[in-house]
Amino acid sequence: MLEAARQAVPESPFVSLSANKVYGDAPNELALKELETRWEYAYEAYLTGIPETFRIDQSRC
Repeated sequence: MLEAARQAVPESPFVSLSANKVYGDAPNELALKELETRWEYAYEAYLTGIPETFRIDQSRC
């Protein structure tokens, strides 16, 4: 992906994000709140990220 982006638009920034844990659809069940420029989790406990103790489930296809 990085090489394709570099060839298509060399001046474009490229951001790749990953996590050390795969959660499946479970994070989609968390409530969100819309701010002026972004979305955040509605519950303060998740403002710094999803904890390692968060349940893992099977992703829906």
